Amino acid sequence: MALDDGMTVAEAGRTSSSSWQWQRDAILYPSNSSSTVAAWQHLQDVISLSAPSAGDKDDFLWSLNSQETFTVSSCYRWFFAKLSGISLQHSIVKASVFMWKVIAPSKFLFFGWRIIHNIIATKEHLLKRAILDDSGSFCVFCSSEIESLKHLLGVCRVVKGIWVKVFEWLGVSENLSLDEFLNFPFAYEKMKNGVSRKIMGAIWIATCWSIWCKPNDIIFNKVKFSFHECMSDIVSRAWMWLQSSLIYP
Repeated sequence: MALDDGMTVAEAGRTSSSSWQWQRDAILYPSNSSSTVAAWQHLQDVISLSAPSAGDKDDFLWSLNSQETFTVSSCYRWFFAKLSGISLQHSIVKASVFMWKVIAPSKFLFFGWRIIHNIIATKEHLLKRAILDDSGSFCVFCSSEIESLKHLLGVCRVVKGIWVKVFEWLGVSENLSLDEFLNFPFAYEKMKNGVSRKIMGAIWIATCWSIWCKPNDIIFNKVKFSFHECMSDIVSRAWMWLQSSLIYP
């Protein structure tokens, strides 16, 4: 059920027995559903007091300015008001800017950006959209909690072991804790050296990506999770990115 925004009054009804009759099927997409019938009744209550006469001018009008004519400026103001929305948190903006400086292919940088904005299609998101039910929304690693982004990429007891091993492998100093490494785009300023930040960012993305890919392998390819294989993926992927960068010519 929907209104046709490009319709003139003349197309929305007809004159019958010298009186104007609004036509439901001309205004709403034909449907006998209860929602369509209810919408039509409500619309009739609103428009029943208005009946055009044969001498009235029937034309499109632009309602966003007093002249009722289209202008680019009025259209721009309308779109700007619609799209501006609530300002992003300062920490998210800074993390997003940092992400595009990390040493990794653009595909993986975009993946990191999606993590920062929490728009990864985890089972928690699919559950909210009614694509999954409760029984299919649990983490494939531990089977004890719903697969949220925070759980999948850090809190899960199985996944946490990967992050601990990567953190130990890096031998990170500069007062960067394990929890800060888990959320490195928001804590990158702890590392004072710009090159080290980019390298650490690459390893963070490689870790997130390797963990993210494992549930699909487990579900669709019936592959058993291997801690050592996951670590090998992270190290080899990060090394490949860094070796081909300007840092390691």
